[in-house]
Amino acid sequence: RPPRSTLFPYTTLFRSAVDSFKGKVSVTTEEDKFLFSVESVCGLPPEKIVEKASEVISSKSEEFKKLVSKI
Repeated sequence: RPPRSTLFPYTTLFRSAVDSFKGKVSVTTEEDKFLFSVESVCGLPPEKIVEKASEVISSKSEEFKKLVSKI
């Protein structure tokens, strides 16, 4: 497993934010979840970018499964 600092590159900023909400926010880790940020220069809202990206990944995963099943 990579060092924690590579898993959370914004540790200092993140910790600062959490510290400012001490007692109101609880931060835990879960193996199947992660935080990420989305920036756009095309005017699309981040929600739409993530939605479209998940559609593309899903489609490519299905295509990959079909190809693998032929092996």
